[in-house]
Amino acid sequence: MSHTYEYPRPSLTADAVVLYSKPEGGWKILLIERGKEPFRGCKALPGGFVNEGETVEKAVGRELFEETGLELFENDFKLIGVFSKGGRDPRGWVVSTAFVAIFSPTLAPTTADLPVVLGTDDAASAKWYDFDQFYTFSDLEDVLDTYNLAFDHKEMVVKAFRWMIG
Repeated sequence: MSHTYEYPRPSLTADAVVLYSKPEGGWKILLIERGKEPFRGCKALPGGFVNEGETVEKAVGRELFEETGLELFENDFKLIGVFSKGGRDPRGWVVSTAFVAIFSPTLAPTTADLPVVLGTDDAASAKWYDFDQFYTFSDLEDVLDTYNLAFDHKEMVVKAFRWMIG
C-alpha cells in the first residue's frame, strides 16, 4: 500500500550511550571513531539509521553490535531522550532517539574484564575511554569537550548522566 504525506518526514536514528562505572571511581564510555562523513575521524556514540519497519529499540542494539561487536539487548537500554534540533546532522533533517545502557559490574567486575570492542561497519574504531572524576555537570561538559564529539552527542551523554543521577 502506497502512502502520500502532506508533511515532510525526517530520517530517524538511534544512538547508544554505553557506560561502565569503574570500581575505583569514575566511568568508562564506549565511543567509536567515525569512518565516514559526516564527521569522519571524530569520536561519536555508536548508532545509526533505523531501518524501515524496525523499532528504535531494535535499531540501537543492532547498530551497537554492527559498529563495536558489543551485544546488548532491548531491556538493557533506557530511553533518555529524542534529539531533534535543526542542523544537528549536516545530511538533513534527522531525529535521533538516544538510549543509555550501564554495562554491569557483574558482567565486568574490573576494567580488565570489559569486552574487547572493534570498529566495524562504518566505524573506523571503537574503544572504551576513561572519564576523569567529575563533580558537577559543568565538569562533565569540560571532560566531554576534550573528546570533540560528533553531532549533538555531548548533549546525549550529559542527559544520560542527568537521568542516572535522577
